[in-house]
Amino acid sequence: MNSKRDHIVILSDIVDSCSEGRGITYVMMASGLNYIQAKRYLEYAIDRGFIEVVNASSRRIYRATTKGLKFLRAVKCLRRIINGGLTDFDVNEVSLETINSMEVLTEVYSEFRRGKLDLYACILLQTLTPISISTLCNKCFLNRMTCTHAVSTLLRLGLLREVEGGNDRRIRRLYEVTDEGLYFLQNYILAVTLLSS
Repeated sequence: MNSKRDHIVILSDIVDSCSEGRGITYVMMASGLNYIQAKRYLEYAIDRGFIEVVNASSRRIYRATTKGLKFLRAVKCLRRIINGGLTDFDVNEVSLETINSMEVLTEVYSEFRRGKLDLYACILLQTLTPISISTLCNKCFLNRMTCTHAVSTLLRLGLLREVEGGNDRRIRRLYEVTDEGLYFLQNYILAVTLLSS
């Protein structure tokens, strides 16, 4: 990922740094955050049940919980997909019904800005049925340039595919999610569901 990490990625870095039980200094170094940022994310992770505090002698130790490790696995999968490192997955694991029934994507956490993973998930969710770039921009509340760039990235990663425009001559191409895109969506939904529960 680039220098501006998504909220969900930073949170997974925090959980990962606490997988063996660590102090705040280690968490800061491992996640690349300053003290104030690390404290804020640790408090957020504790509130979500991803990390527990263990008092050892005179200092606080932060340790990832089972829920936190489940969140971490989902986000690591998302990161592998985005970085092109996912080579195989079981398409049977993808449940379109789960994806269709989830409305969790409409309420992406208000206290943090929308990140790249959120943007990709929004686009993939809208492309469960073939859609034009103009309609996609409108449904995801994106300007044309941002939407086109994100769609190009998702096409390159194999998470989207172009399909024929159908009977309407004004629309040359439509975009539709691939099985890999559905797998991304399922892992994203799992991570966001864990965040909101």
